[in-house]
Amino acid sequence: MYKALYRFSANDSRSLNFEDGDKFVLLDSSNSHWWQVQNMLGERGYVPAKYLKKDQPPNDHALLSIDRAMEAIHLSAMSTSGSYTEEQKQNLQKLAEHRQEVVRQQLGSPIQTAQRRRCAPPSPEEGSTSQHQPPSIDLGQEKLLDNYKRRAPPPPPPNRDSSLPKAEGCSFYTADTEDLSEMFSHVNSIPQDVTQNPPNVTDTATSPMRSPSESSANDWDSALASSVAGELVEKVRFNTGLSYEKSKVAVVTVLSHVTEAMPTLADDLQRILLSVVHVQAQQKDNYNSHDAQRLRVIFSELETCKDDSQQRSWALHEDQAIIMEYLHELFSILTNANPDTCRQVINRDSYECILNLIQYYQMETRVPIRLLMLQVFGALCGMEKQIISILLNSVLPLELVQDMRSNTTDVQRLCYSAMVLTMIISMGEPLPIQHYEQLNADFVDFLIDAIEDPPAIDVDEQIPDLFVNIVLAYNLLFLLPGDSIVMRVLAKRGTAKTFTEKVMLLINRGDDPVRMYEHEPKPPNSVLKFFADIYSCEKTAGLLYTNDAMVLIDIIVRQLSDLAPGDKMRTEYLSLIYSIIKYSAYEEHQHRRAELHKCFVRIYREEGVDNEGDRYIIKSIWMDFPQCFQGPVKP
Repeated sequence: MYKALYRFSANDSRSLNFEDGDKFVLLDSSNSHWWQVQNMLGERGYVPAKYLKKDQPPNDHALLSIDRAMEAIHLSAMSTSGSYTEEQKQNLQKLAEHRQEVVRQQLGSPIQTAQRRRCAPPSPEEGSTSQHQPPSIDLGQEKLLDNYKRRAPPPPPPNRDSSLPKAEGCSFYTADTEDLSEMFSHVNSIPQDVTQNPPNVTDTATSPMRSPSESSANDWDSALASSVAGELVEKVRFNTGLSYEKSKVAVVTVLSHVTEAMPTLADDLQRILLSVVHVQAQQKDNYNSHDAQRLRVIFSELETCKDDSQQRSWALHEDQAIIMEYLHELFSILTNANPDTCRQVINRDSYECILNLIQYYQMETRVPIRLLMLQVFGALCGMEKQIISILLNSVLPLELVQDMRSNTTDVQRLCYSAMVLTMIISMGEPLPIQHYEQLNADFVDFLIDAIEDPPAIDVDEQIPDLFVNIVLAYNLLFLLPGDSIVMRVLAKRGTAKTFTEKVMLLINRGDDPVRMYEHEPKPPNSVLKFFADIYSCEKTAGLLYTNDAMVLIDIIVRQLSDLAPGDKMRTEYLSLIYSIIKYSAYEEHQHRRAELHKCFVRIYREEGVDNEGDRYIIKSIWMDFPQCFQGPVKP
């Protein structure tokens, strides 16, 4: 535990405000000037190290503070669909280790602990700090600023929405499944490591069956704890039908209550709880779980349906209800079960089950079954990048394009096909050459026509937003603007008012609707790449009206002021403003020139190797456009 000696007002979004006497749990002290801490409200950030001193509270108070910090992380994660970031997991692990160390100290000196519980004397240094002046931490000082920017790791990035198309009216998610945001929330959460937070334990005592020594705390069999944790989660999911993540929350909740009610078991239960956070069942257990067994059965049955051409052509469709029930269950397992379990079943036999599903979709003519299969493909895309690659190189994208162009009056099918096609091409992996026969300039024209003049039957106006996402994702497939079919089509059209308005709205909000997954390697930001390609030559730069270009400059100024050193997004915005100055009529209006100049000077004067790319772009602006901007670098 550490205590603040002075009051501090943060002037950076990554640092914390605090008052004299505030207490913190130390998370990272690798930087000698700035420490990462968590306060008693669960807020995490960086604080100047010289403003803190080591605090020696009674162990009971220390345990309570640690438990509150852990509970704050838990509540924060639960407010974001129960998913924990990597930094939250690391902080939980550090807090758990700190707690165990405090408990060991408590067990090692029970008499001293009891005395501290009866009387908690103040820290001997309290009262003396008032005579000291706060140490200088002027962020303008070169050495400290350099250290702050180079060595202190950035705070956790804000949670992003998946920025997927809004389609509340689409029955894709209301027919016995979930609404659109629910489904895509499940899909997006699949590729991430699933974690849960251990509960807070307010009291810990040594078990009467154990010796209160440090060695006894290590007697617990960690393999057994992990096994018990995995079995508990599996049993809860099997008997309640809860999702895998909610099952972990249920186990944590129950064990937390038992821990508080029976402190003699707290030491062992704490280890089980930590195992629930990092539960990684053995592959054998995964493959023999109930979900894995059901997946194998469903994939086998669907393969049989694929080969039953007689039933597909039979007018009564006697098997349709059975197939739809299988697909509903398959979608439910893919979105709710342990992702590792699903991957293990799917990966067997070189993804044969996925290849069978693609063939079945191509052969199946019944619309309700095809729609359910599209849900399944969407869930599969969230599993891993290899699955997206398999779908991309199959006939599925061609089937989706054909469905979209031949069913223009069926909004539901258009929405399904558009969303799944965006998922498949969202990673920027090049298409097979033969696919460009259908995903060509005519297809891009078809998309933009629908954006500019949506079908009258699309009362909820879902189609324009979904088609914008396809255009942005499709543009990711071309590394050079000159090769982009999207840029050729836009240059030929000369104007696309509705389309450009929607893309302007996306960049203003900082959204990238194509960034659906966290698969590696991550593709570029589709919206920024689109604008960079637009301003790659004068012919396409004219697509934006002067007022739109000015609004875009306003957005860039805001981003350059807010983004921190070393942020790759800042480099992309600088590169974009360079292109705007070069290929648009910026010299005529020079919109926000003074604000841009201040940003350039401030960024150029920053120190650190992470800033070299930004400095190079600014130097190029000063040298190439002296009529607009003049800096210390002479042309």
